[in-house]
Amino acid sequence: MTTGTAGATRPCRRCPSSEDRSLEAVRAAVREQLSWEVDLASDADRDARLDLCRRCPDLAAHTCRRCGCYVEFRASLLDKRCPRGSW
Repeated sequence: MTTGTAGATRPCRRCPSSEDRSLEAVRAAVREQLSWEVDLASDADRDARLDLCRRCPDLAAHTCRRCGCYVEFRASLLDKRCPRGSW
């Protein structure tokens, strides 16, 4: 995790701050990456996971501070788990 401007933290040094990306840009990036994946969670499971993520103190805009993933991407993958153990 790195510290950016004004003391903000970013989970990944190589990635631009996800806070700088619009929701539409994040969703487009997630859709593109998911198009390559084969083991996806059901829509119901993904939505339940995202509901938990939205209430998590480690959520930074669209990104999990613990793992650095876009939460929408991680929650959509069948074999992924929450780094906090919430799902």
